[in-house]
Amino acid sequence: MNLNRKYKPLFRLKTRYCMITGGRGSGKSFALCTYLLCKTFKPNKTILFTRYTMTSAEISIIPEFWEKVELLGYESYFAKTKNSIINLCTGSTIIFRGLKTSSGKQTANLKSIPNLTTWVLDEAEEMHDEAMFDKIDLSVRKKGEQIEVILALNPPDHRQHFIFRRFFKGYGLSDVWNGLKDDCTFIHTTYLDNLKNLDESFLARAERFKEIDIEKYNNVFLGHFGTLASGLIYKNWESIKDDMFPDDVPFWYGADWGFSNDPTAIVRIAYKNEAIYLHEVFYKKEAFSNDYCSAIISDARNIRHLIYQDEEMKVSVNGGILDINGEKMPISTFLSNASHNMEGAAKWVKQLEMLWRVSNEIYCDPARPEQIADMRAFHSLEAYPAVNTDKSGRIDFLRYFKVYYTESSKNISEELWDYKWMPKKEDATQYENKPMDGNDHCMDAINYGAVTHLRRLGIRNSLGQE
Repeated sequence: MNLNRKYKPLFRLKTRYCMITGGRGSGKSFALCTYLLCKTFKPNKTILFTRYTMTSAEISIIPEFWEKVELLGYESYFAKTKNSIINLCTGSTIIFRGLKTSSGKQTANLKSIPNLTTWVLDEAEEMHDEAMFDKIDLSVRKKGEQIEVILALNPPDHRQHFIFRRFFKGYGLSDVWNGLKDDCTFIHTTYLDNLKNLDESFLARAERFKEIDIEKYNNVFLGHFGTLASGLIYKNWESIKDDMFPDDVPFWYGADWGFSNDPTAIVRIAYKNEAIYLHEVFYKKEAFSNDYCSAIISDARNIRHLIYQDEEMKVSVNGGILDINGEKMPISTFLSNASHNMEGAAKWVKQLEMLWRVSNEIYCDPARPEQIADMRAFHSLEAYPAVNTDKSGRIDFLRYFKVYYTESSKNISEELWDYKWMPKKEDATQYENKPMDGNDHCMDAINYGAVTHLRRLGIRNSLGQE
């Protein structure tokens, strides 16, 4: 059995990180499985093989590995259990785990694996949680041993994924590559490197894509990072600097609930000059009401906001400080002092009081009425259930607005490029009129907040839809 020479650096790995990229039919899975099986012939090695989503290992990934064992003629050297493959000569083990579990606690359990020297994240493009990646990465440490963190992926059809930002752009690379940079080895292959193992129907399909959609061919078959996501729902959103979020119009919030497996997401929203503005306020798993309510209150009180302006007076707030024509004082001092009865103040004091009480509307996922009631009763927040019918209709309404999101809203940015229509089962190049479920927590918070409030105000999108 001969492997492509491009995989030689994998078998001589000296760096902590290794990126194995390739399109469909590139042979990277076969090479990686072979390497890991060979590695178990060294004693006292524990290899953790993970996928973000994995059904039972014994019916999914272990059969794939066992096929390689049989091709190598090594059946007598190995034994398989429900979740592992063990080398009987050395005792070294490959342990298989899924990262997204019903309990949401899998990463904590991974930290207790003894003698862990190699972590493989297969289908790494499916993982979007950089904090989860760091948590496992930092747990792979055995003094005196060569540590290996191997990511195998089909590059996504956009460049917003943290893997591109961190391991490609961060190393000065604009795309996939073969070579070594600092503490990372890069290996890239395509189906053109694996022609002898592919059938004619696969090759014909690749050529067909090359003719009709060169961008998709470059991404799917040649394994390059894409520049435009096919099936993308929102295509006209744009990143802006944080200080460009408008300070002279009302703002409100959208909320999507999570807990163990999914984060709770809170997004601040404003509307100005027929455009929607977004800023991520809160994004955290296992969050309680005190956590996200405090975040909303802090955000509302501390952002820069123009309260009122005419020819004679300008009133603004910045970080809890009230500025009246250049004279500054804490908001609390002003509201508790008779000075708020000053001439002309009636025009804007009510708005200031509302801001201080944080009574800007929050439109929430209606699936948790008890949390909405808690926000109102115990935190004095104007929380309301969002309209939750016809999700596709709400998406279509939102699609025809110009939307800006702040640079610091990293989860909005990441989710945006993964928020796509569901491919049809019979033809993956065509799409259903419903979004794929998954990495969409900020997207749902925006959908709840923006659409519900704008429709309440009677605002129409660019197609005249209300």
